[in-house]
Amino acid sequence: MKNEGKTMERKPSAPPFWKPTELYDGMIAPLIPCAIKGALWYQGESNAGRAWQYPRLVCGPDRNWRRDWGEGDFPFLAWQLAPWDRNKKRSVDQITADPGESDWAELREAQLLATKVLAKVAWP
Repeated sequence: MKNEGKTMERKPSAPPFWKPTELYDGMIAPLIPCAIKGALWYQGESNAGRAWQYPRLVCGPDRNWRRDWGEGDFPFLAWQLAPWDRNKKRSVDQITADPGESDWAELREAQLLATKVLAKVAWP
């Protein structure tokens, strides 16, 4: 590439910020020696637009964590995403006054449906 007569080197593209299992291995697995009585889960922003995958994906943490800690069906409390409209930039009052199509609303429904198939999982 040239910029005002100077040659510039192209930098390699950045690697993805995480790899499969990297988050679990780095953030959850080190906690396994500690006692656990339940888990609070707040996640889903990156799944908006792919809500149909969510019930299957959330089964992983639920089942894997329970297996890894060996604590049986400890409570798994998942927090639903709040109403937010990133594209239209409407306020929460506007969103709730006049609901419309929303990736986040579809994901909240998928989160609710996941509670129907998982043991001791709830969304407040």
